[in-house]
Formats: sequence, C-alpha cells, structure tokens
Amino acid sequence: GVHDPSGKANYIFGQKHDGAFVVLDELLKALDPHSGLLDPEEYRDLRQGTEGSFGGLGVGVGMQNDLLTVIKPLPNSPAWRAGITDRDRITSIDDVVTFGSSLDQLVQFMRGAPGTSVTLSLLREGDEAPREVSLVREVIQVSSIESKVIEVEEYRLLHIIVESFASRTSQEISQAIKKEAAKKDIHGLILDLRSNPGGLLDQAVQVSDLFLDTGSIVSTMGRREEVEHAYQDRDDLKYPIVVLVNSETASASEIVAGALQDNNRALIVGQPSFGKGSVQTVFELPGEQALKLTIARYFTPRGRSIQSVGILPDLWLQPVSVAKDNRNLMGAERYRSERFLANALQHAGKEKSPAAHKVAYRGLYLDTSSTSDMAMETTKKLFVDLFEKNGKTLPAERLRASYWLASSHGMIEGILRTETRKVSDYLTKTHLIQWQHDQLQDITLSDSQPLSFEVERISDPRVIDGSSYKLHWRLKSFAPDSISQISVFLVSENPYFQPIEVMVGTISAKGELSGSIEVPIHLGGKFDHLELLGGVAVKAWPLANTMDRVRFQVDQPKEPQLSYRVRLVDETGGQSDGILEPGEQAFFEVEIENHSKFEAKEIATEIVNLSGLQVQIKSGGHAKPGLARIDRLAPGKTHRLRLPVTVSQSLKTESLRFGLSISSRNLLNPLKGSFAIEGRAY
Repeated sequence: GVHDPSGKANYIFGQKHDGAFVVLDELLKALDPHSGLLDPEEYRDLRQGTEGSFGGLGVGVGMQNDLLTVIKPLPNSPAWRAGITDRDRITSIDDVVTFGSSLDQLVQFMRGAPGTSVTLSLLREGDEAPREVSLVREVIQVSSIESKVIEVEEYRLLHIIVESFASRTSQEISQAIKKEAAKKDIHGLILDLRSNPGGLLDQAVQVSDLFLDTGSIVSTMGRREEVEHAYQDRDDLKYPIVVLVNSETASASEIVAGALQDNNRALIVGQPSFGKGSVQTVFELPGEQALKLTIARYFTPRGRSIQSVGILPDLWLQPVSVAKDNRNLMGAERYRSERFLANALQHAGKEKSPAAHKVAYRGLYLDTSSTSDMAMETTKKLFVDLFEKNGKTLPAERLRASYWLASSHGMIEGILRTETRKVSDYLTKTHLIQWQHDQLQDITLSDSQPLSFEVERISDPRVIDGSSYKLHWRLKSFAPDSISQISVFLVSENPYFQPIEVMVGTISAKGELSGSIEVPIHLGGKFDHLELLGGVAVKAWPLANTMDRVRFQVDQPKEPQLSYRVRLVDETGGQSDGILEPGEQAFFEVEIENHSKFEAKEIATEIVNLSGLQVQIKSGGHAKPGLARIDRLAPGKTHRLRLPVTVSQSLKTESLRFGLSISSRNLLNPLKGSFAIEGRAY
C-alpha cells in the first residue's frame, strides 16, 4: 500500500495517476471494458448513481458557451428554495470562476458533505449584476423516473421515463402508475428506456416483475447459472405496454426490455440497444477505492445473449438526418456501442444462432427537427389502433405483443412505406444514393455477408494532429445478387475520434465499389497514434466479417506558444486609473505574445462579460460583442488589440469579472482564463 502521511487515507494501490494504480487499472481493462479500479471520486459517483442520493445543492447543470449553466433545479432542494431557475449562469463557486473549467470539476465543487455551505455567483439574462447566494448542502434524493400523462384522443397513456435503475426505481414506477390511475383510468403505458445506462440488477428484475406474473426474467451465467423468475401478486399491472429503446439503452435497461419482449408482454420500439450483456460486482478497498470486476453474462428468458448485440426492437425506426454532407446521416452514436469498445467480450454461451438476428418491422424516416420524436408519435398511433379495434379494456390474450403486432400490421406497414419512400427520394435527390428499401417486415440481420472490405495500405502513415487525411476504401461483393442499403464506417477506440459513416447504397452482383472518406485528426495533443477500424454495415447493421484496420502515427504540429496580458487603457469619464467607474468609457487592451518559432494563424480573441448589465463590451470590428481577430502572429512578435468597454451609471459590485478565450487555427487547445477589474461606485 501507499501510505498517506496525513492519515486521511491508506491507498492500497496509490492514487489514480500513480504508476501502480494506472498499471493495475489497465491490466483489469484488458479483461473487458467494464472492469477496473475506481478511485475515491469514481467510487463516490458510482454509489451516488445507484443509491439515488448525494450531498449537494439539487441542481442539474451543463456547460453553455464555456459557462456553467443551470438546466433544472430539483423540487424542494436548496437550489430550488433559493429561487435558482433554468438558464441561470453560475459564474463562480466559492470565488472559483467557472469560465473555461470542465463540467466534472465544477460539479465536484458544488457537491460536498451535507451541512457544509457554498456560495454561488449567479447571473440571469437581463440582470444588472450577478447576485451571490449562500446555500447549505443537503442529502439530495434524486428520483430515477419522470412520469406524465399523455392524452391521445379519448385515451390516457402514462409516459414513464426511467433515467437509471437505482435503489427505489421499481417502487417509484409502481407509485407513479397507482397515483395516476387513482385520478382517472390509465389505458396504456409507455416505458421510456432511451439513453438509460442501466444500474442495479435487482431493480431491473423488480421492474420487469411489475408487469409479469409468470415466466423467467433474466439468467446470469458465471461460475454457475442463476435464473430470476416473475411472481404472481395482486399488483401485476394489466396494461398494454410499449418500451422505447435506442443505442444508448444499456445493461439493466436491456434486461427489462428483453424480459418484456421474450415474455410477449410489450412491444419494443426504437433502435437496437447498446449491447452490454455483462454483470459486474464491486469490491470495496481501503482508502475509499474499489475494484469493479465482470463476473457473469446476462441472457434473456429465451437464452439470447445481450452482449455486443443488444435488444433488437420489434419495430425498428431508423432516423436519417437531412444534411448537406453524406456523413453520419444515421447517427454516429450507433458506433459507440458495446461491440466497438476495447476488449469487448464476444457472443458466448446459450443463444442458438448468434450470427443471425430478426426484427419484425424496420423502416427509415427523415429526422427534420431536433424536437420531433418519431418513436413516440408512432407509439401513440399504435395505442389508438389497438384500442379502436379492441376497446379500452383488453383481455389477457390481447395484451400479447404478438397479437398487437398482427392486429396493427396494416397501419405499421403504411407508416413505414410512406416514411421510407421519403428517405429514399431524399437520398437519391440530395446525395445521389440508390437506397432500395422494399422489405419492411421480417428483417434478418446477419453478422456476415459475402463481402470483402479494405482500406488503403498507407505508404507514409504519419499525419499531423489537427490536420485531415483522405482515406480510400474498396468493397467487393461475391454474392450472386445485388446487396442494398450499404454504408461504410470508420470507428476508433480513441475517445477523441468521432465515428464516421457514409451511406453508399447498392453494390451489384459480384461487383466492386470504391470511395474515400475525409478523416479529421484532432486528438488535442493527447496521443501519438490513431488506429481506425473500417467496415461495412448492411441495413444499418455493422458486419463482423468486414473489419479492416489502419494505423496512423500522429505527430504534433508546429504549434505556437501564446501568452496574454489584459489591462485597462484610454479611460475617459472616471477619476482613477485602472478602475471602472460609473459612466466611464475605456478599452480592454489584450497583449498577445508568440513565444515559439512558429507562426500563429487566424487568432480569435473573445472577452466574455460575467458582470451583467453593469458593463457592455463592444466588438473589435465584428458583429459578436467582445470578439476580435488577428490574421497571423509571427514568432517572437507581440500584438495588441483593443475592445471598447462602457460602464453603466451605477455599479453594484466592487469586482467586475470577465472571461477570456484565445484560439488559433494551429493551436490545438484554446487558452481560457478569467480576469477581474476593480469597480468603484460613488
């Protein structure tokens, strides 16, 4: 162990960035992507996620324009009682300026032991000045679900969004259903598991058991097989159910979807899920560290492996974006699934045919708006169709998903045919792609096809970080018939690389296709190599037998080294130099120096006002306030630019804060910081 002289902890493996910790963590990750060591911060986050409680302020936040911004305060939390609302900007936490900091770091600043206090500086749109709010941290109980009634014609549907599977999820779902049913009859349930990363296995079992009175729920295969069964009780909820899933539906949420699907209890609508079919257990270690280790695999009631396959929906609705370029039109998130993780476990064990998978219905639709929700709109139509044909109260035999699919066959085919034709016409007209899609029902997805795929053999694999490379590929078919709905993709285990997919269309019988993909190499100076995995997808399903690898040696660019200094100059209307006073006009002079031997190109400098309407910053010849540009800065040279600032007739704060960002086309990581100018009110 590594002893901590302070006596606060005795780290068995050392701290996160110590050599021993890193080596052991990497060895564990070589087993599979979900095993590893957890440092105290990671272990605390894991416990908070599964326990559903933590010491904090009760406010959801995100980064917008480099500023910590409130998304939503939790009801009855310290933040809620203090009047904090969505879109409030948190400019500082206990005098730590938030501009340019990472979200994870700032969240940790806000969390802490219950009973401790923290001071936030808040700026709301239209405020004259930031206001300081002192809050006392409490134990925050976070509900793992959100629910609301959706009225469709004369029918009431309860939409339950399950964020994760925490210690009270099954109880929360049961209470939400009973609460709404007590007000007025509920006719159907929408269990929304989209982007649910999983959580506790026992809660996935209990949630499934809410809707099942017989049959198995899930089996785990480790040293021995264990099977979880449903039990009949008075609380079985006899509603027709649709479960919504997408590519970020993972682990425990896949168990629920698989249990309800295999027991013929719910229709699954959306896109194939993530495919995390492994079980982890956590061993607590000294020093508030932990070991997370994979010990078993999940299987659905019919013995299907979730691992690297996921749950395939009964109704697969695949969005296609409207965009100028043929790039990730079907969404890059599909290539962040389990099968593309480093050291991911392969199929194993009980499933009868791991290489072939079935989908009852599959179609594409044009995703023209960030607010549209085709899966939800189709789900509403499914419920209306079911009720109009069978009445509001269904007997048990008509709660079966297979009956529902058969009953709504005509409606489903009509929707898919109309929407898919729109996609086909769009791809032909805009991107000159022949995307044949006549088959809408009983889709067989195979992990292999009579295709070979390769990326070019690169003679000089050296590239510069921050540049791009045109990578050529070639595809050959050995099939006696044409194969349609083909796309080509590039993925990487490197976290800085965004997956790329281009839609190709159709390859003729025993034909060949070739093309190229522009690959951005933007690794932020963090890596000296990049390995890409290229392959082919048919019907949006990546093929396991077409993968080809290419490796680049990534050299660091001739990057300039910049520094800056800010001062207040040319003040008029005030009494003291270097101080902002009511009614005063002045300039911020930003002095930028290039300390390197390399020219800095296309420099953008932006000053962000963190002090409200007390001051106004004008632009340096550009439309955006606080922005000024320089074409180039030679080695060893200094450039001074000025941005005019005007002070209002009254000042509320003695220190006026500003954020500063300096970026350059050949600077991998922008410079970000903050500064303060003394303010004086008379």
